[in-house]
Amino acid sequence: MQPIALPAGARDEFGETLQKKLVITQKIINYYNEQHYQPIATSLIEQSTVFAHTPTQKMLSVLGEEVALRADMTLPVARFVRAMKLKQPTISLYYLGDVFRPTEPLSGTYNQTTQMGIELIGVADCSAEIEAIERMIETARIAGVTKIEVELSDVRLLPALLQTWQVPQHLQADMMGAVYNKELTNFVALLDQTILDKSIKAAFRDLPLMFRQGDQILDTLPNAQPLRGVVQRLKEIKTTILADFPDITVTYDLAAKPEQTYYTGVMFKGYTADTAGYVFSGGRYDQLLSDYKNGADVKIMDRFFRHREVPDSENFSKPGF
Repeated sequence: MQPIALPAGARDEFGETLQKKLVITQKIINYYNEQHYQPIATSLIEQSTVFAHTPTQKMLSVLGEEVALRADMTLPVARFVRAMKLKQPTISLYYLGDVFRPTEPLSGTYNQTTQMGIELIGVADCSAEIEAIERMIETARIAGVTKIEVELSDVRLLPALLQTWQVPQHLQADMMGAVYNKELTNFVALLDQTILDKSIKAAFRDLPLMFRQGDQILDTLPNAQPLRGVVQRLKEIKTTILADFPDITVTYDLAAKPEQTYYTGVMFKGYTADTAGYVFSGGRYDQLLSDYKNGADVKIMDRFFRHREVPDSENFSKPGF
């Protein structure tokens, strides 16, 4: 009998690699239980409308309804919270589960990945973002990671900057696309079409590449609303994180593309020295829930669980990838 192959992008997990992942996840689960977060597990299959603005893998149910495999954990959690009409003023949740998102053919990446994260619902001020980031730093340390760089950004920053510069409306969308897609040549050509002062054009010609920046980059931005409020919030978050974790590096990204369509404010990513790409990401959402107008989330990426040593355990070693 011919062996049956998995669908493209799917995967099995087995043996030592899976054991090591389970040890790490159990340590993390224990930590969030101790911090009095509530666990939540949502259905693997959702109505396709839950992911109306998110790429998904769709199918028909036995009743002929269009349904979708879970492509993100926050949206099903939001669906659950809306349906249950919970009465707490704030809700702190954690979850662990697989998600399925379409990827480019022949990209070498999986459609199926593990996502673990937290949701902080009902918190209006920046303490939600601070708690989300600091919980992820603690989570990383549980897994033996101490060298972490946190990169802060904000969905509102680039639109506010272009509005402050009074960039014509017909250029704003193209300039934002060039920044988000790191199209430096295209951005410079669009910038040259504006009537901005030469000093501004010279200072911001590399805007698509302005990531991993220090405090001085924020000080070069115009001191006008709404940009001033965005900058103040980013600085407050950085100051608090460094006060609590002085060994962490915190930088800014002026060109960050929103990871999720529902983010409305501060966004952040976490990097480690031994992993390609970011290992956690999150952001603020203030329009996702009707009863709870404010919230923030953060998700640990699947790559976090691989290439990872487990503290205080001699039973598992780094697998050979």
